[in-house]
Amino acid sequence: MPNAVQTGRYATEFVATNPGVNPVTLRVTLVTTDTVLEETLAPGATFYVPDFFAELRRRGLPHAPAADAEVRSPLYLTGGAGFTRLYAGIRVFNAPSAGRSYGVFEPAVPWDAHYAFSAVVPDLRQDERTRTNLGIVNLDVVNQSPMTFRVEIVDGETGRLAASTDVTLAVNELRQFNAALRDMAPGTKRAFARVTYVLSAGNCGDCGAKPFVAYAVVNDGSEPGQGTGDGSFVPGIPE
Repeated sequence: MPNAVQTGRYATEFVATNPGVNPVTLRVTLVTTDTVLEETLAPGATFYVPDFFAELRRRGLPHAPAADAEVRSPLYLTGGAGFTRLYAGIRVFNAPSAGRSYGVFEPAVPWDAHYAFSAVVPDLRQDERTRTNLGIVNLDVVNQSPMTFRVEIVDGETGRLAASTDVTLAVNELRQFNAALRDMAPGTKRAFARVTYVLSAGNCGDCGAKPFVAYAVVNDGSEPGQGTGDGSFVPGIPE
């Protein structure tokens, strides 16, 4: 899951379900701090945590982030003995003073689904009511190598390239461009992004597909604090 969040405004729920006929020992790793939460799920059981970061602290787990620490990090899920399949996700939500809560749900996706040469992220928006965050995560833990990505913004009204930039990420690094159209392609109201792994010159060892995640979150409100803060998670589509 690409982006678990703890800030002064946002918290993260966690849920996992074991649909199999055997118990499953679930390991959830917070990549930024390498903090590991373990839980055994009985057949058919659902494990729900209303505040993932608070649960890490409650259990006294090593390197659990402090309550006032701002954290944005991928989560890795693995299963131990008896593991066959698992359904899981997180919900990043806000807690406004009025007591209403809005958020965005991110489903867990199998590792092999992330291998691609490029991915298209549809439906980026920026107008008086809506903004869109664009995120990328380097998952190349096998080679332990940085990856460079070309991010292209294509204007949804003209079909023309509106912006292009390269970004290099270390292994497990998450980079999120908040209000991506406003900052990367000013004046563009609707677009899609293409995120492409850039091959290293003269190194055909890099010629295969690589594991990475690209995604968007379409938020209610043209600026943080405006609108409800409700969001829709848009996964990148591998090409």
